[in-house]
Amino acid sequence: MTNIRDLETAEIKRPSLSRLTQQQVSEFERDGLLWLPRFFEPSEIAPLARLVDENEILQERTVGVIDSDGNAAQIFGWSGRSDDFLGTYVRIARMVEASEDLLGGQSVYHWHSKLSMKAPGSKGRWDWHQDYGSWYLEGCLRPEMLTIMVAEDATNTENGCVELVRGSHLLGRIDHGPLGQSQGADPQVVHEALGARGVRARTRRRGGLSREYFARIRSQCFDAPAHATSRLL
Repeated sequence: MTNIRDLETAEIKRPSLSRLTQQQVSEFERDGLLWLPRFFEPSEIAPLARLVDENEILQERTVGVIDSDGNAAQIFGWSGRSDDFLGTYVRIARMVEASEDLLGGQSVYHWHSKLSMKAPGSKGRWDWHQDYGSWYLEGCLRPEMLTIMVAEDATNTENGCVELVRGSHLLGRIDHGPLGQSQGADPQVVHEALGARGVRARTRRRGGLSREYFARIRSQCFDAPAHATSRLL
């Protein structure tokens, strides 16, 4: 894996970003999500996309996770905090500061990250779920945590973008169980929740490449010694 000290970054324009506003925090608490356009510049994401395309170790360790229909989505995951390019992304100041703002000013930790890849023509997907639905089963007793998603490619319904149900966090924690090789929300509850909000589930063969970087950030987690935690300084 490429060491961060070996990367050429002089050409990257680093935007000057302020901390989140109270309005943005309120939107997050109301909707369960917050969209931040241009949180990263394209020039900052390009090295990550090149890494996915060119790094042999990453490609060798990418695995397929089977969904409830028997199709596989590709994923590369890791925990802790390393001194390579991937380990550095989660420590970027705006990632840490935005997480602290959304979690009430508490110091935050990195739990784990993943790269999710959906190839053109593939059908693999992630079944409907709450991230916290499975995290609770892994020892996180309070939902003082969040996921940051950064799209590496332009994402839309044609290439399998992530779909979120605004305000669904207000339903509380939905029971989760095995769906394929992963965890998913109770299908009956999902059906009722989507119907109540006028959301129609999509099942189509995707036309383009879709890649996303996900970082799982938390402020506290109890009784989960198996999961590595790394304080973000």
